[in-house]
Amino acid sequence: MSEAPDLGSVAVGIISSVAGGAAGPLGGGAAKLVVDVVRSRLLAAGEAATTMGAVEEDPQNQVANIQLSEALNRVMASDPAFRAYLADIVARVQAAPPPGPASVSESIVVDRGARAKGNFALRDVVVNRNRSGGNGALTVVAVVLAAVLALAVYGSFRLVTDGGSRDTPVPGSVHGVAVLDDVDRIKAVLPDLHAMPAGWTDLSKPLVEPCPAQQGDCRGLLSRGKVDYRNPYDQEAHFTIYAFSSAETATAAFTGFGQSSLAMPAFGDQSIARKESDKEVMTVVRVGTTVLVTSEIGLNSDFHVETLEHLTRMIAARSQEVQDGLTPTARAVER
Repeated sequence: MSEAPDLGSVAVGIISSVAGGAAGPLGGGAAKLVVDVVRSRLLAAGEAATTMGAVEEDPQNQVANIQLSEALNRVMASDPAFRAYLADIVARVQAAPPPGPASVSESIVVDRGARAKGNFALRDVVVNRNRSGGNGALTVVAVVLAAVLALAVYGSFRLVTDGGSRDTPVPGSVHGVAVLDDVDRIKAVLPDLHAMPAGWTDLSKPLVEPCPAQQGDCRGLLSRGKVDYRNPYDQEAHFTIYAFSSAETATAAFTGFGQSSLAMPAFGDQSIARKESDKEVMTVVRVGTTVLVTSEIGLNSDFHVETLEHLTRMIAARSQEVQDGLTPTARAVER
């Protein structure tokens, strides 16, 4: 009995299929997401991007396929979270049913992989109720496709936990307040790949640093944690958590961030939102004993306030979950 191919080889096979135009219409969106995610992660890891290009240029180039598989396996060996994320996308491709005849649908699922500059593409049209055409049907399809395009361009998010959809605790509501004085709980607040929308990859590993004793008075600051992500469209998301010894010292630190200059819903116990530059928007939120700074950077001056809003909602919910004594499950997913 032959061994099953490793995940790297399977992913490279999908990349080759996409390059050769062999990805079926139902699995195509997830297959193209595999391409985007692998490319971004290899670039972040400093692996040779030329190997990826060689496979896309000539999917039958077996040497390039092997080299790409080896590079991908090296990255996954040092990043179990990325491996799990990629395995999930690959499973979606493998589970896609074979393509059938096209027909009009009243249910459409969109992979928001095409919000890029210039041209737009629609992916993964799922058919589940057939009916005859005609001008009326074409009008309905045109309206639905227009709505789909809007989702593809701007995205649509919801905050979910293992218990379903939820909102960030509103200011003044009753929730736990706890001091996060250990590395594991601070890291738990920081989102992992599973908590990020599809298509984002990590720019850095989660890092937690205590307030250095040599700095003298830390004013109640115990530790700082941070992690950074980016998506295939040159946008970055940066998360920082400041863990304090009490809600009072966290409040004092929060006031030092100034006032809001950007319209956004309220989060946690206190929050502000600001436009830092033409490329960056940020939020600062106090949740109990923590102060959370979230920024979105569009390297092409194309940041999206809606994205920042939902990323902020997600990390605020995670901080509250940890202070409530729960394992955080809040994540920002696209509808």
